[in-house]
Amino acid sequence: MKKKHGFPLVPFILAAAVIVGGSGYFFYTAKKQETARPKYVLAKVERGFISSLVSGTGQVTPQNQFDVKPKTTGTVLSLLAPAGREVKAGDILVELDARDAKKAIRDAHAALMSARLTLSKLTQPVDPFALLQAENAIIQAQEAKDKASDDLTSAKLALEKLTKPADDLAVLQAGNAVTQARESEGKAIDDLSKTREDAFNKISGAFIDMPTILTGINDIFIQSTIDRNQSNLDWYSNQLIKYRSDKITLYKNDVTLSYGVARDAYTVNFEHYKGTARSADASALDTLLKETESTVQRIVEAVKAGNTFLDYVGDALKEINVTVPTVLATHQSAIDTYTTKSNDHLLALSTARKTIDTGENAKKSSARSIREKEQSLRELQEGADHLDVQSQQLVVKSRQNALESTNRVITEKKEALLKLRKGTELIDIQSQQLAIQQKENALADANEKVEEYTVRAPVDGLIANMDIKIGDSVSPSAAIATLITSQRVAEISLNEVDTARVAIGQKATLEFDALPEVSISGSVADIDTIGTVSQGVVSYTATIRFDTQDSRIKPGMSVTANIITDSKSDVLLVPLSAIKSQNSSQYVETPSSTDRASLQVGDGTGVFLKSSPRRQTISTGIANDEVSEVTEGLAEGDLVISSIIQQQAKATSSQSPGAPAFRIPGMPGGGGGGRGGFR
Repeated sequence: MKKKHGFPLVPFILAAAVIVGGSGYFFYTAKKQETARPKYVLAKVERGFISSLVSGTGQVTPQNQFDVKPKTTGTVLSLLAPAGREVKAGDILVELDARDAKKAIRDAHAALMSARLTLSKLTQPVDPFALLQAENAIIQAQEAKDKASDDLTSAKLALEKLTKPADDLAVLQAGNAVTQARESEGKAIDDLSKTREDAFNKISGAFIDMPTILTGINDIFIQSTIDRNQSNLDWYSNQLIKYRSDKITLYKNDVTLSYGVARDAYTVNFEHYKGTARSADASALDTLLKETESTVQRIVEAVKAGNTFLDYVGDALKEINVTVPTVLATHQSAIDTYTTKSNDHLLALSTARKTIDTGENAKKSSARSIREKEQSLRELQEGADHLDVQSQQLVVKSRQNALESTNRVITEKKEALLKLRKGTELIDIQSQQLAIQQKENALADANEKVEEYTVRAPVDGLIANMDIKIGDSVSPSAAIATLITSQRVAEISLNEVDTARVAIGQKATLEFDALPEVSISGSVADIDTIGTVSQGVVSYTATIRFDTQDSRIKPGMSVTANIITDSKSDVLLVPLSAIKSQNSSQYVETPSSTDRASLQVGDGTGVFLKSSPRRQTISTGIANDEVSEVTEGLAEGDLVISSIIQQQAKATSSQSPGAPAFRIPGMPGGGGGGRGGFR
């Protein structure tokens, strides 16, 4: 009997296992990608100290000899350290003539004071008095304009008159004016002739009385009618010689002198009178008149002297109780008569002379008037002279320029008043503040410059030689002294950019490759004036003096020097990595306002931000390799982004960490480690 077999189960089970296993595999091994988000490392804006460094490398050298060079050109004024003297670093060796540098300081200080005064004036409130002055200046300018306008009108009228042709009536009037002027001249000549004729009559009248007066004076004083042994003048004098000797002698001499002068003048005058006819020319008559007037004046003086003498004698005799002789009264009466006559003639002659002078002036005036009238008539008949027209045209042009000038002045005064009322503009104040800063910088530069005229010892040592004397001219290109020292120094090489930032005296820190634990301080003692060119690159050697000597530091050791070129304290600092540039501006990125309230600096692993950071434009100052000074744009305590951490996308499984792995029956692996399975 044939054996009967059932349905084959093993292939069916294997197929089912593959299907189920595959579905489970894809279900339990499904992956999902997590979105990548950057982290931001934050830094806080802090206030602190910063220094700017210039670094260079070189070697330690034994400085047995040091050349001392001045920092500037000048004339030696004094030598304070001769050869053979021990000196310390900083001791003064030579002083140069710094008069020009000190003058520059004075000038810079004066310029700074002037700039500050100008700023003070700009920032002062408007002065009411200045406003009043500005308003008055406009009024005065307007008055000047009005006058200039009137002057221009007058000049134009005059020019119009010159260029306008004369009418017949004006010519007729000008001719009549000439005729009238000639008639006036003729009348003046006739009047003058009559005046001279009258003057000659007065001269003749004077010569009738002058002899009588002179004879009378002679009879009263010169003759001896009182006492035949002496003149009457002596007799009167002798009556008082005992009592009034000084005065009576003085009066007596006056009578004698004045009578002699009058008599001599009359004698000369009379001869001229006899030689001058009534029909003589005007010049001879005028001369005789003046001479006769002068003669009468002398007689008047003689009569006055005699009258004074007699009055004094009479008064003096009464005072001394001496009987006054009756003849004195007779003489006084005669003198009074002479006084009246002589004064009358003097007045008549003086009046005649003045009348003649007036007539002569009238005659001259008439002649001048005739010339003027004739000139006016010729101008009317011939027209104005072209030179006069041109001259008047120039006057008109000048007046027009003057008027335009006053208009400009008024405009300027009004603008000044408007500016005064508005006050100083902010741009002017800022400009002046900038000018003050420039003046302060100039003063600081001048103060620094004057220090260069003092040559100091760069290191401790002995002056080996001093190759200069007072009065020599020195310059930075040549050594003026040699300084011997056992001190070690570092000689480092600097490029031309860094050299421009380095100055003698700047502090430095020194580190040594062979002695990593050693770091000492020093200062720049010297910088090459002339650089060395190698393969087109210019370098300069700077010598750095050690502040302390360490026996571990040997000549030839490699050294790195960090020279502090600038430093500031109490300034705002940010990491250098936070600063970015775009075009010519600088900026930092800061958290947005929605993030700032909940953020802190952190530990450097970074933080997530909800919003995109914002840009903040800043201005910077000095910087080093780590931080930079911020002068504008940030405040102390602000947060800035110093760096960004970009994370990689990370795959995560949906399978739980402890879930057992699914194993296909009959396949290797799986739990239990057994080999069992379906057969």
